[in-house]
Amino acid sequence: YWVHYSNVPYLKVNYDPSHRDPIGLYFFPKDFKPRLYWRTYKYKFIVHIKDNINILDLSKLSKEDAINMLKNPNLKNIDETDLDRLKKNEEEDYLYIWWQILKGNFNRNLGAFNKFFRELGYDAIFDDAKVILGAEIQLILLNPKAIEKIIDIENVSNSGYGLLNRMIDFTKKEFSWMAYFSPSLYSNGTTAASMQEESEFDSWKEEMKTLSNRYKEKFDIKQMIAESAPPFDLSNYDSAMKYAIEDVDGVEEDIEEWGEYSVYIERIDEYVDKYNEIIDNPTVEIYRGVSLDDVSELVLDPIGTYWSFEKSGIGNYHGGFRDSGTDWKIPQKGAKLHMLTAVVNPKDIDWGHGFDSFMWYGDDQWECSLDNGVDVLLTHIDDEPLKNSLKAKA
Repeated sequence: YWVHYSNVPYLKVNYDPSHRDPIGLYFFPKDFKPRLYWRTYKYKFIVHIKDNINILDLSKLSKEDAINMLKNPNLKNIDETDLDRLKKNEEEDYLYIWWQILKGNFNRNLGAFNKFFRELGYDAIFDDAKVILGAEIQLILLNPKAIEKIIDIENVSNSGYGLLNRMIDFTKKEFSWMAYFSPSLYSNGTTAASMQEESEFDSWKEEMKTLSNRYKEKFDIKQMIAESAPPFDLSNYDSAMKYAIEDVDGVEEDIEEWGEYSVYIERIDEYVDKYNEIIDNPTVEIYRGVSLDDVSELVLDPIGTYWSFEKSGIGNYHGGFRDSGTDWKIPQKGAKLHMLTAVVNPKDIDWGHGFDSFMWYGDDQWECSLDNGVDVLLTHIDDEPLKNSLKAKA
């Protein structure tokens, strides 16, 4: 079985995603443990996928097969430079480079990205090498007809939506002594009057749902999921260690095997130090790489949520890849990588997401993930100070 998370009570392909991977339905293994933003989705689908479909298993894709796939005549934006870059790569990350080259070829034409694999005969892509998402095993279902049956749909109880419903049910129970909430208190038992009371409550419940949807941007989702998340205090090393072991894939196993020599021990220590160094400051300087034909194309709202605490960590993660050091190669022809410098309030940083990223990638990216919609003050472009700083939104 496979699971899919959604904010609507039906399976729906997102035709305008924030990423540059193929259009499709994205599934996780049935034992997938949701973290961070996955917890905020309203619905969890459990499905059975047909056994006879053709799946591209990335962990079994050899470098030779990856190179041959890039030679497909339908890939118009790939040249010998791209092929040579992949041929010369002797590291185990050739799959990552191969995927970035493909993303650069299709850019935002994600429907064509999907069609490319389907014309090769594939119904799905199984990413057990963690190439696409980078940290989690997933299945991209390119052909929705490959779903045999929806086994179950769960209203995820620890989502904001689920918690609101629980609040309503709790209120109804606590005030059951009031006739408005308790039809059973009527002396004549369940009558038309009691049914009317229940109907009035249901109407109020629907109004509450409408109100919550209207003002959903004002809810503090992090606070709403706190009761289901492990204690997470980044100012405290022991708390950060507990969170990493319980909620970050691979940490517990690595620490069990390597003990004090585990790479995660040092990374947890580094991130806690970074948090304590920054959190009480009024602002912090951060950096972001964007790929543009011209700086005039820069969009300020939204300017993006993924930044880095270090200049060396920037890069075009949606169309480029690091070749060596801080030299980023851009597959999009004609585009140039520009470095943005900005200042933000440390309280507007999504420290939980950044912690997970740092566990996976370390100081290679030193990711600084911002909450959606927070204020960003742009001060420099390509290390050149702006005459007047520009106000932007993440």
